[in-house]
Amino acid sequence: MASTLVDLIKAELGPDLTNQLASSLGLDPSNTRRALEGIVPALLAGAAQTAATQGGAERLLNLIREVIGQGNILGNFGSLLGSGSLLELGRTILSGLFGSRVDTVSSAIATQAGIRGSSASSMLASVAPLVLGVVGRQLSQKGGLSAGALGELLGSERGAIASLLPPGLSSVLGGALPGLGTAARAGADAAAAGSSMLRRLLPALVAVGAALILWSLVRSPERQPPAVSSPPPLSSLSLPGGAQISVRANSINDQLARFLANGTGSVPKRFVFDDLNFELGSTQPTAASLATIDTLAVILRAYPSTAILLEGHTDSTGDAAANKQLSQARADAVKAGLVRSGIDASRIQTSGVGSDQPLASNETEEGRAQNRRTELVVTAR
Repeated sequence: MASTLVDLIKAELGPDLTNQLASSLGLDPSNTRRALEGIVPALLAGAAQTAATQGGAERLLNLIREVIGQGNILGNFGSLLGSGSLLELGRTILSGLFGSRVDTVSSAIATQAGIRGSSASSMLASVAPLVLGVVGRQLSQKGGLSAGALGELLGSERGAIASLLPPGLSSVLGGALPGLGTAARAGADAAAAGSSMLRRLLPALVAVGAALILWSLVRSPERQPPAVSSPPPLSSLSLPGGAQISVRANSINDQLARFLANGTGSVPKRFVFDDLNFELGSTQPTAASLATIDTLAVILRAYPSTAILLEGHTDSTGDAAANKQLSQARADAVKAGLVRSGIDASRIQTSGVGSDQPLASNETEEGRAQNRRTELVVTAR
């Protein structure tokens, strides 16, 4: 019998790697094995749901290409465990597969395995790149990476995936896996019968619906359409020396420029970057973030006596030492960008804080997102 994707992934996660994964997360190996029993089908169910549409299959294919682009993840998985780059790649995959349901999936895995939600979340993020790596390898062996082939591969294994989902996830992810054996046939028969009755009742339903709409309009004449949020406005600021910058209201560059122009605030003064991000698993700022750094350099050139400290922060996911190393490297990358823009290196200090100074709880994805940040501290003005 041909091996299923679940079998192939479990083969990759042999006893040695499972024990290594448990060690990297500080978990008991037996709890880790129980968690993996739910994590593997949950990730595949999320992939199957995503690939159910053409657009979703294309997005999933891009994630698989991102995994492949990181090098031989399957061959080097053990050495990558606990690294910030693997966990960041995994968090991106989880967001793509589950969206706002990441915490729900993590909680169900935690309940099944008897571990904390944060541990389940870290394990999901660690294993997600390996799962997509196996899927990508299978696609390559079957003729190449394409959205159609991806949808066909995952669609052919929906039954096997659904049968292995933990009870707490069947209702959340099971809907992504239609067409399962007898239950699917019974559902089709029921749908056909329901369709016949619907045709008979349709005229009456239309009349009732029209009456309800009319009643609601009469009862709510003052109802307004929902407000559409507009992007934050840009502020135009004049700097000493004649430079002009356009910044979003209350962005870090807006706050910093106004603080330095005021001349009365005390130092040290701390600011949190609101739009500074990095390419996946690297220390390279994104294209949008480069604009933030360029504007910051303009401000610093206008105030040549100002000195700053750049601090990198992470969430608590993964190895603490690796997190500190990554946060230091990213703070150094921002400094390098400022120096390239003409700011004297002696005016800029950097520090990799890692996960030691969280702003929010690391038990939720929202809290972890807040904790992954870069801060700027004005140390002299």
